[in-house]
Amino acid sequence: MIRVGRYTRRRIDIVDGVEVHKGTKAAELGPYPDYYPAYWPFTFIGVSEFEGYGTQFMLRADDGRVEAALLAGPLLDDRTTLFITWAETVVRERGYGRRLVKAVEQWARGKHDRILLGSRHVSYGFWVKMGYRLDKEAIDVILDNADLYTAFDDEERDAILAEVVESRTIPDILFEKHPGALPAVIMMEKRLDR
Repeated sequence: MIRVGRYTRRRIDIVDGVEVHKGTKAAELGPYPDYYPAYWPFTFIGVSEFEGYGTQFMLRADDGRVEAALLAGPLLDDRTTLFITWAETVVRERGYGRRLVKAVEQWARGKHDRILLGSRHVSYGFWVKMGYRLDKEAIDVILDNADLYTAFDDEERDAILAEVVESRTIPDILFEKHPGALPAVIMMEKRLDR
């Protein structure tokens, strides 16, 4: 039997099967008492991050276990921007990440003008496929580091940087030739239609 009593009080919405919570505690999530945090499913999202930041978006297995989560909240200095702090799936290749992101976007429409996140190199391609692009700050950092892209002659480098500005994405060749010259965390954004 799935225990739902406490956490359902903090569930504020359900978007396409994704639960949206505010203030839910790790101990309230399990399919039976005391399941979490003893059997915390995530590697990168810690219990303190889960409990301490903004809105929690979750996907569950049929038995009630949380299999994917995304944490987001408005920026303190720009309440029109929703900032994704963490996203993680326990089970890969099931489309959970895509479902979470689409649910966040749908939930945020009308409340926020854009979604902002910091992507690592390994997840960059996922975010580009989901329609996210470099924000102005990320483009400026890449342009400011132009002298570090030594694998290219001036003409090649200028063409690559022009592509960065025009497409607001990072060409694969920069990842291949100069991953260390790129920001460790790449700031990306998606504008939301009102």
